[in-house]
Amino acid sequence: MTVWRGLDIGSAKPTLEERRRVPHHLIDVLEIDQPINLGLFLEMAERSEQQIRERGKVLIACGGTIYYLKHYLFGAPSTPPIDWEIRTYVNNLEQELGPSGLWDLLLTKDPISAQRIHPNDLYRIKRALEVFFQTGTPLSRFSTKKYPMPRFPVIILDIDKEVLERRIHSRCDEMFRLGWVEEVEGLLDKGFSPTSPGLQSLGYAEITRDLIQGRNPRESQQEIIRKTIQLAKKQLTFLRGIQPAYWVPPRREEVLAALEEATRGL
Repeated sequence: MTVWRGLDIGSAKPTLEERRRVPHHLIDVLEIDQPINLGLFLEMAERSEQQIRERGKVLIACGGTIYYLKHYLFGAPSTPPIDWEIRTYVNNLEQELGPSGLWDLLLTKDPISAQRIHPNDLYRIKRALEVFFQTGTPLSRFSTKKYPMPRFPVIILDIDKEVLERRIHSRCDEMFRLGWVEEVEGLLDKGFSPTSPGLQSLGYAEITRDLIQGRNPRESQQEIIRKTIQLAKKQLTFLRGIQPAYWVPPRREEVLAALEEATRGL
């Protein structure tokens, strides 16, 4: 979510002071109505990586969105290139069936991918259908890795499940207190559509829906917390599959020690 300008509170972007101390990349690079996809993300990430290395600095990829992080670490999947006739066909299906109908269709064609993709993630739903209609093979059967091991040393913060869930509750409370609802109201007042890609992200989608329907978004706080906890579980499932990796408690001294060991010789 940090790629979109205006999504500040709900994405917990680094503060301006933090960005002054350490240069950050891929923050505020797109307008809310501009879509993001894997190809664009990898292109921007690789360009940033080159700039960092040219300055003689060590890159830290901090995430984040597991779908993008996975392919940044292991390489893009071996799916076929876009067939524009198939893309037009799927776009027409979207107009006919709507987003929920499109996800239901994917469930019949590629149930494994459908279970992996959130029903609101329209880009990935459509891409999975494109691959199926183009090749006759479900996307879930294509290789998801280009490299057998991650391209960089990986450090994972090993947070106790109960502590993590308490932090998610606390963070959600804090974001509402800081004016999350007012932030979304301001974006809608500027003319951004509720269907803008940025407003389809977790938390923003629920608040936007409630504002459009005339409901109090505070009533959806528990729904946002529940979905965030579910997302965290999926992230941890993926992270457990990364080998090798440093699992360290989220304490400054231990993180710094792991960083020193992981980056030795880079």
